[in-house]
Formats: sequence, C-alpha cells, structure tokens
Amino acid sequence: MKVLIIGSSNHTGEKIGKFLHSRKHIVYGADRIEQAEDVKINKFFKLDLRNKDAMKFLFQLSRPEMIVFCGNPLESKVSFVVVDYNYQIYLTMMVYAMVQNVPKIIVVSGFEGDNPSNPIEVSWYAIGLLTEIFSKAFSLHSVVIYPKDNLFKNIKKFIES
Repeated sequence: MKVLIIGSSNHTGEKIGKFLHSRKHIVYGADRIEQAEDVKINKFFKLDLRNKDAMKFLFQLSRPEMIVFCGNPLESKVSFVVVDYNYQIYLTMMVYAMVQNVPKIIVVSGFEGDNPSNPIEVSWYAIGLLTEIFSKAFSLHSVVIYPKDNLFKNIKKFIES
C-alpha cells in the first residue's frame, strides 16, 4: 500500500515510517524540516505543507492509498503559530485526500479528552471532530489514535480492516 505521512520528521512520524516500511509498504514522508538520516522511507519531500500548490504536488506524486497525519505534538511550544500550522495543514490535506479519493486516513492526535485547556489542545480536539465529520460526510475510512492508545497495534488493525 502507498502511504503518505504528513509530519514524518517528528518523533512519532519517524517511528510510523519505520514501522510501515518494515512491513513492505511504500512510504512517502513530508514535512517542513529535514528527515533524519536513519528513517527508512521510500521518498521524502521537504515542503511548506501550508502551501496548497505544494500539497497538490505531493498528492500528485505520491498517489497515496492511505494518509497518516502527525502534526506538532503538545510538547511543542504553545503558540498560535503551531496551532495555525497544524490546523491549516490538516484542512489542506483533507481537501486533497477527498479530491483524490484516498480511502484511508489516520490522525495521530496530540490530545485526548473533552476539555482542551490551551490553543494546541483546542486544535487537536477540532481535528479529531473534523475527522469524524469528514468520514461520515464523504464515506472515508478513518481513525484517530490518541496518546493513551497503542499506536502500532491500532495502525496494524486499521490497515487490516
């Protein structure tokens, strides 16, 4: 399966890339910062993912069958720049996922719960809700994986479903 990891340079994105590559998936990674040398993916793109043309280019080249979204985690400095970056990339990604009929979406959330207390938690909460809404409205197969969940067990189960 061809998989596109958005946010492949953060710690979680790198681990997911290695996990999927070890299972013989074709893995594409994209982020605004450099990919670590030891990450085993098929192709990495350093792009400003807020840019719609960059995202369109990425989707045209990778033609993903599944997308994994790993935005900035909660450990990042709490700022409106990080919130805007996560949210803007997520929305742009979802537009191209729907245009290209990508059937599977995984969101690796940086927050769980019902009471967000800072701007980053609010953006993750909104991303989780939007994933549910997009899935129902456009018949997408999606899952939101939260910090307490077993990441790789949930990814494996989702791929097999």
